[in-house]
Amino acid sequence: MRNHRSQKRIRTALLGLAAWAGTFTDLRAWASEATALAHGVIVARASVRQAAPRIRISWPRAEGSGGFWIYRKAPEEGSWGAVRATLPADATQFDDADVEPGIAYEYMIETAEPLGRIKNRRASGVLAAGIALPVADDRGTALLVVDRTMAEPLAGELARLAEDLCGDGWTVLRRDVERQATVCAPATAAEVAAVKAVIGDAWRQEQDRLRAVLLIGRVPLPYSGWLIPDGHDYEPREADSYYALPEATWSDERAYPDKGKKGVRRNVAGDGTFDPSWFDPAAVRLAVGRIDMSALPIFDLPEPELLRRYLNKHHAYRQRITAFAPACDTGSGLVGSRTGFYLESLFDSGMVNPVHGQLSGDLDAPRLWSYAEGLAYINNDLGRLFSSRDPQYVFMGCWGSGINYDIEAGRQGMGRPCLAGKGGCLTWICGQPNRYFHWMALGETIGDCERLAMTNGGLYPSRANGNRPNAVFRALLGDPTLRLHVLAPPTGPRREGATLAWEPSADAAADGFLGYHVLRGPSSGGPFTRLTEEPVKGTSWTDPDPPATCTYQVRAVRLHTSPGGTYHNTSQGAFIPRGPTAIVASVRHVTIPEAGTASLRVRLSSPPAEPVAVTATRVAGHAGVTIAAGGQLRFTPADWHTWQTVTLAAARTTGTADVGVGDAAIRLSAAGLADVAVGAVVEDKAILVDCSRIRVAESGTGSFHIRLSGPPAADVAVSVGRIGGYSTGERIGCVSGTTLVFGPDTWRTWQPVTVRYDDGDEVAVPHNLDSIEATFRLAAPGYRRKVVQVAGIERHGRVRTTAEPAASGTVSPADPVTVVAGKTAAITARPAPGMRFAGWAPGTRDGAALVVNPAAAETTVALAPWAIGRTEKIVARFLADTGESPALIAPIVDPPGIVVPEGGTATIRVRLSSRPAADVTIVPRAERDWDPDLSLQPGQQLVFTPADWDAWQPLAVTAAADQDDVPGRGVVVLEGQGILSAHAAIDEGETSVSLTAFAGLGGLATLPAGRTVVDRGRPVPIRASAAPGHVFERWAIAEGAPRIADPQAAETTITLDAPAVIRGVYRRDAGAAAPPRRSPVQP
Repeated sequence: MRNHRSQKRIRTALLGLAAWAGTFTDLRAWASEATALAHGVIVARASVRQAAPRIRISWPRAEGSGGFWIYRKAPEEGSWGAVRATLPADATQFDDADVEPGIAYEYMIETAEPLGRIKNRRASGVLAAGIALPVADDRGTALLVVDRTMAEPLAGELARLAEDLCGDGWTVLRRDVERQATVCAPATAAEVAAVKAVIGDAWRQEQDRLRAVLLIGRVPLPYSGWLIPDGHDYEPREADSYYALPEATWSDERAYPDKGKKGVRRNVAGDGTFDPSWFDPAAVRLAVGRIDMSALPIFDLPEPELLRRYLNKHHAYRQRITAFAPACDTGSGLVGSRTGFYLESLFDSGMVNPVHGQLSGDLDAPRLWSYAEGLAYINNDLGRLFSSRDPQYVFMGCWGSGINYDIEAGRQGMGRPCLAGKGGCLTWICGQPNRYFHWMALGETIGDCERLAMTNGGLYPSRANGNRPNAVFRALLGDPTLRLHVLAPPTGPRREGATLAWEPSADAAADGFLGYHVLRGPSSGGPFTRLTEEPVKGTSWTDPDPPATCTYQVRAVRLHTSPGGTYHNTSQGAFIPRGPTAIVASVRHVTIPEAGTASLRVRLSSPPAEPVAVTATRVAGHAGVTIAAGGQLRFTPADWHTWQTVTLAAARTTGTADVGVGDAAIRLSAAGLADVAVGAVVEDKAILVDCSRIRVAESGTGSFHIRLSGPPAADVAVSVGRIGGYSTGERIGCVSGTTLVFGPDTWRTWQPVTVRYDDGDEVAVPHNLDSIEATFRLAAPGYRRKVVQVAGIERHGRVRTTAEPAASGTVSPADPVTVVAGKTAAITARPAPGMRFAGWAPGTRDGAALVVNPAAAETTVALAPWAIGRTEKIVARFLADTGESPALIAPIVDPPGIVVPEGGTATIRVRLSSRPAADVTIVPRAERDWDPDLSLQPGQQLVFTPADWDAWQPLAVTAAADQDDVPGRGVVVLEGQGILSAHAAIDEGETSVSLTAFAGLGGLATLPAGRTVVDRGRPVPIRASAAPGHVFERWAIAEGAPRIADPQAAETTITLDAPAVIRGVYRRDAGAAAPPRRSPVQP
């Protein structure tokens, strides 16, 4: 497994090896456009113009492309058709004026020549684009297939789910089915057939409208085929894809070979496991998702409570109670999957951040997407550890060995624990075959993206380990109807006669916000018809012809701009009933701090004929949640519209330190009226950190800050200790803050913990230089523990020496030698009898191992800055010793590398290693992968004579000014007739650096947002905005050492000398949680 890195180094040009050592700084692992291109993925984005309609597709420069082919098709078309345009190799954009507003298009950009690390494969990128795509009032029909045993304990949550789907434009069907009898084996043929029949009936009933199926509970799970997706073992695999083909039937007649391996499931004729390994793309009709919390022993909660937790956080996401930054985390490595790079097109440039493996990344930093690779084959611990850290990612995916989402042979998959945990995860995908979600940038659901990719998968590059796009195991965990861009709905909906009124959306001040649409249906279940032609600009609207009984929806509308263009996005609907009296709750989701209280308010929708008693009851879930006040509310025909308060309390619990406690279900009921369900989410007493992952340079220090989530009864001590580390993580230690004391009056005060990554020239071999990490556990009595990951920025690489031809000589050291940044390591070559040494040569493409004297059998080697964290190869060449041993001569370069300031010039010195017999002319040339920002001065030649061979001569390199912060790099090859060649590393010293800023949990936005290029050394304004119900506390530094003028001010400035990552830290403001009181409204 390998992490793909791009270099971010900024230094001025200084001569000498010691000065050059300063260029070995933070090797950041941003999954950049260049890194994506190296994997054959072109990250394309669109900008649009509505007047004189035009879609402009842009992509990064791609050296060696041979030109580009542009294709275009409609979303449902099954072929790209003919090439629409052929562009030259230097093209970076394509303008399409043959477009119409309101129509969606799909584009593919493909290189004319193979490009990237996959041999003989063209690079390509796909993009969905459109101009002002219309409002989606009606998204079709969604079918809820519910495990019958979960129906009663989750009755309120399931009803709220159906209402949320209706509020997003869906018509909802629900069917309850029998539960699968087993959890460690495939469902029986009869169990699967019963579910397939239910889906088939719904398909025939709603054939033109049914688009999504959500399986809730232990709905029978089919297995099928004989596949080896991770390269380990052939087995039948989970196959929810069978349910996506409502008209198809699969056979069960084949007996696949039994290799007799323990723990590997068989597939034989008639065993209930289907035969196909590949489904028919033409038969795909539906998007299918699964929410299954059965048999998850890593949590101390029963299955219904884990489902309740999921449905509560699902509701919070849809209603924008939780806010997530418009960004994505990606990592890559094990099998060359490209899913993570395809996600980049969903976000603005620079919004993609790294996950180094599964347990890294700032997991507290809320992101919309996360993707990682490299699971351990026996991955039980990873499922437990990852989910227990509550990663705040909504859409998640990963790929690696042992991938599964069901329990298989005692192994615990990654997907279901992420959905079941207290973090933000609502969907999970397996990263193979490569997945395509570009339609989400234009408001489509994740399920529709998956359905389109299953249907048209042959149109997109997909193979890795032979995983074709129609592999039966591709599946989606979670709700397939979820969308990427959540617009805050209006609040406080109410009615006065035929006039509807509401409070503004929290996004009313956002760019492109247009107002509100009003819809009407016969009931809360719809179907709904839009009544407003244009969005209402204000916060009220009068129905000119109201029926006696109906339900209204009010949805916010925004013309959303994304990397796919523009589309009309709508919020969840705020419901307003008209007709029979109903119970109205101010919120359907309440967060209660452990050992604290929270409230909601209740009134009626219309005047009752006689007094109504509303009872608030905890009906299920966490027993520590109680009704502290307002358990009995009385409304009369005179005061039905007056809000009354229900206060909920959460007792201090003894939940496990890693898993936390569950949620509770509150029911509001009254005789003759429909019940209303409210989810009560207990916020554990916990240790809070401002960053759960920081990066520290070797020989340097870094800090994170700690406080408590709630007051202790008396002073409590938080202990900080290292519990483990990858590779040389033992060199990362805590130097201050190992014990921090918080009291009843100081629990909100942030206190620092400082860690240091001690320098070490020698690294034990074998050593994974990409995983210098240590884990610190924070613990205190009565508080949920916290884990912080500290990643060390390595200053070492390795050089492996080999002899050519084999057995022609020996080289030392025999094992890879560690080379410290800015230093050299000794290497030696000794010829075998009858052979002679013929010089050193690079063994890797970019010549990043720099031999100081290639003509000397005993010499030293240095590394180019971009080789830190890698193993480079150099070759000692030997020839037969014929008795004649001509002198070896090579250029000597001082220093072996330089940094050229952007917009300036720098020089290296060159001489020969020994006296030549005649004049030697050295002609420098640029090696492959040379950055176009760098250039050698035209016509440079260095001539050495037998008289001045040891006199230093200058070689000049120039770096052009540019508009980015990505340092150019390259290798200069110095060669001449009759001598060996030498190499020098060249880096561009950028005047700009990258600042990545994003909103933390409870934050709405930051300015600047995402990754921004700023001037080094110049103060930059930054601003953080809190989500409703939260207040800003401080800025946290996740990476780098920026200078923040006032870390506790939401508006301040930041100054950078090197790349940095910051995020906002927020806390819940209990006083802002309840909606403001409104004046009474009349029927």
